[in-house]
Amino acid sequence: MTPSHLESIQNYKLKPIILDAMISINSGAIRFNENGSVILSLSNSTPLIVPPLSTFDMVLPTIFGLNEALVQAEGGGLLRNKFEAEFANFNLLFDEFGDVKKYGNYVYYPDRQHLVQFAPAYWHRLSLIASNAQLHRGPNSTLNWNEVRNIFSKTIPAVAGASVGSKIADTLLKVLRPNEIVIADPAVYKLTNANRTDILYDDIVYSQGTQEILSDMGEFAPYGLKNKAVSFALRSQRVDPYLLVYPFSKGITLGNVSDFIQASNVIVEEVDMSFDMEIKVAIRAEARNQKKLFFMISDLGSWVQWDIRPFNLNSEIPLFLNYTDEKIYSLNKEARSSKEMFFSFMEGLIDKHFWQSGEFGETLSGKLPKIVGSIPQLGSTTSTAAGIGAEFIARVLLGHTDIFERGIVDLRKQEIRTYGKMIGDL
Repeated sequence: MTPSHLESIQNYKLKPIILDAMISINSGAIRFNENGSVILSLSNSTPLIVPPLSTFDMVLPTIFGLNEALVQAEGGGLLRNKFEAEFANFNLLFDEFGDVKKYGNYVYYPDRQHLVQFAPAYWHRLSLIASNAQLHRGPNSTLNWNEVRNIFSKTIPAVAGASVGSKIADTLLKVLRPNEIVIADPAVYKLTNANRTDILYDDIVYSQGTQEILSDMGEFAPYGLKNKAVSFALRSQRVDPYLLVYPFSKGITLGNVSDFIQASNVIVEEVDMSFDMEIKVAIRAEARNQKKLFFMISDLGSWVQWDIRPFNLNSEIPLFLNYTDEKIYSLNKEARSSKEMFFSFMEGLIDKHFWQSGEFGETLSGKLPKIVGSIPQLGSTTSTAAGIGAEFIARVLLGHTDIFERGIVDLRKQEIRTYGKMIGDL
């Protein structure tokens, strides 16, 4: 169900338009020309002609994929039987009309002017997670497929930051396949983000034609650059048009942080430390205030560090491991006064051991010469961080409490170090 206070955010410009295939064809909203083009009549607009190069069929890859993937034996019988009934209906539609144009839904993507036919939401989304099988079953492997899906699909992750955060959000979608997701970032993509995010040219900039469409809508994209949160929404809905995405394109502020967290039950904080240090603390504080599960995954050169604050289990614990709230707020207040105070605040966020992180620590300390003004990052580490974050979030959602508050995966030395207590002991 759509959180009412985020409905306007979910209806962002250029959002894909979903059309029921049977209803749209019968009403004439979708008509097919002999040359393969499609005439699309949307409400209150001039009919659009979508050429064959811009029409796509995702039904057959979905149906064929499920037919190959779902087994009859062992635990797959119920899903397979349900699919067999759907497959029979699919074949009946073909027998009646000679094609399957009236099956499922059509999705029009205004930013690309593509028209894509998709299978119904249940089968499309099942195809996206069928191969996940039963690799997550909760503590003692007691949960079945339906119980796990009930938990995962109803989870609404909220991710603050869409650079490294978009990698984590992408992986959460692959692992959980939730019905809804929230993502926030006020910045635009640039090509320098491509070393650590899965973006192509049209994830970074709008086409000239799309910029004109936006202008007609009363919106202007300077230099055609895409906001990171909106870009993530458009990109993720090309894979799953049935996913509801709430892109906070203005970012998180003290004025909207409560709304951002209220919508979700899992908060992932990946705000650029040099971009907005105050909001990093504010997000965590509001997550505790609302008793939500909180994660921060940091890529530190060739280190991945996770921080879990299970405020959903205990809202009395400090905001940060090994630091009092008073100390953190003091460091946060002084962080912009000097480089030394910035690093002191950074130590409060992730502790002092990052100075021993090899090239990363040596770059920050000045032992290695700077190449870029920002904190250096590796795509290999951010990919690892995304995997660790999604895996731990999935397990905590299913009831696992045997995960440490903090840990480091050192890819240089092939070591794992843990800190604090297991979250079930807090």
